[in-house]
Amino acid sequence: DSFVLSNVRIVTPGRPTVDKGMIIVSQDKIVHAGAPTSFEVGYTEIDCTGLTAYPGFIDAYARYGLDLPTAPNNAEAPTATDGPLANFWHGNRKGVFADLDVSAHISTKALQAMHKQGVTVAMLASGRGAFGGYTAVTAMIEAEKAVVLAPRLFQEVSFGSLGSGYPTSTMARIALLRQLFIDGEHYLAHPPESGEAILSAIGDVAAGIQRAVFAADSEREIQRALNLIDEFGLKVTLYGSSAVWQHADALKQRGISVIEQAGLPREPRRE
Repeated sequence: DSFVLSNVRIVTPGRPTVDKGMIIVSQDKIVHAGAPTSFEVGYTEIDCTGLTAYPGFIDAYARYGLDLPTAPNNAEAPTATDGPLANFWHGNRKGVFADLDVSAHISTKALQAMHKQGVTVAMLASGRGAFGGYTAVTAMIEAEKAVVLAPRLFQEVSFGSLGSGYPTSTMARIALLRQLFIDGEHYLAHPPESGEAILSAIGDVAAGIQRAVFAADSEREIQRALNLIDEFGLKVTLYGSSAVWQHADALKQRGISVIEQAGLPREPRRE
């Protein structure tokens, strides 16, 4: 838990490289990284001559390293000959995995490839459907069991494809999102005797109890996300692309944070 790395080459962006530096770790926390200094008795000292230390990358939105369960098949839809339905058929839950907690499906072996590239911490998301479930922040260290630093950080929401069949159009997907938020609000206000994990999770987002990470890649998708945020008062962090600059003023006005993709196709410019 407490040790000293001596004679280590320390590379820090924006600062001079320290060729024979020292890193002191106390109770799993780095308390010093730089020129050699004194330290308390009782620390284990490790000679790191010939080794280099540098800051690890944090992947703020990742869809790798997960061993997710197979998506359940929905029940057979009723036909028109069975008679008209009085309300939305609840068997049509394609793309709705709001109760999925990715922290229970992390494959530490699958994370090692990214760890070798310098990624030390990542927020993992399922990337499934309209409601992808809860994200989790995990450390990439080698361990038999995943080291989860922050479980259930966000509920993942997007306008993504929900599979074959209805709803396939953008208008229908937005209608489904709105209906589910309304259903979630009603669920929290009038909880049934037997609980339903999916509506409970969506209700927490609609009520502002659970923050959502909303995947919106284009200018239009961001505007649609803003419309839903304003309508339901959602607490949201956007996962965006190079189009977020087009709504910079609106995002700043609402205090919405953004997880930006690093691979920009071109330099963002405001005309």
